[in-house]
Amino acid sequence: TKDRIFVVSHDITMDSTTNVKDVYPTRQRADGKYYFVDFTWKELRLISLQPRPECNRKGETSLSAPGIACDQRLLRLEDEIRLLRSLDNAFGRRTGLYIELKSPSFHRKELGISMGAHLLETLRAQGVESDNESCLIQCFEDEELIDLHGRLQSPYKLIKQMVGRANSVDLNAYSRYAYGIGPSLAMVARRTDHGVESTGLVEKAKELGLKVHPYTVRRDQQPAWSQSLDQTHSIRVQQLQGEGCFTDFPDLGNQAVTPTPLP
Repeated sequence: TKDRIFVVSHDITMDSTTNVKDVYPTRQRADGKYYFVDFTWKELRLISLQPRPECNRKGETSLSAPGIACDQRLLRLEDEIRLLRSLDNAFGRRTGLYIELKSPSFHRKELGISMGAHLLETLRAQGVESDNESCLIQCFEDEELIDLHGRLQSPYKLIKQMVGRANSVDLNAYSRYAYGIGPSLAMVARRTDHGVESTGLVEKAKELGLKVHPYTVRRDQQPAWSQSLDQTHSIRVQQLQGEGCFTDFPDLGNQAVTPTPLP
């Protein structure tokens, strides 16, 4: 936000996921979009979330049913951490954090700050542990990850998000500062006349000691090499033996890797 508060959101804009147009009809930029960085947290507390239009398709989950008002509010990162801790205490579990820094170069230009440095301060203030994989930080931008690893000496493991062709990335460079990679599903496998085979990216990453967490596994949209969600999970888990993945359907993802569902 304008006053340097981390907000939990997939995007740096909010017009497609909130009712910001109704609350602040004149605050959009020249491109017609509403950016979090143009609002203070106090201003954002007046805004409600709303489901994306595509989430209201038959059979899909959404924040609310079609036609029903949704009054769920935005959360600060610290709110989310406290909520997860409360749920963990209630159910006797331990939930990790997987945080993506969105467009740090944009925010550096807008606010003159290092998102990475600010995130570390926020996590330390919340007492977030850095052992094992309890908190991972991911980002598409190399410069931010390199800064986190080098100058900022991040105690949290770093994941390099990737997009493009499997043979166009420099895994050797990533291995110098990252704990793992987050490639798109299209980068890890391909369909051939003989079936589905690996692109070699996963194997090369493992040779360098990198974890592989591809994105994004969905029920309604499969990569070109897969014909079903079951096949996507089968290739990812059994053939490629990936350590994790990003998914919009965590219950189905859990079923793919756990013999019996969690209670």
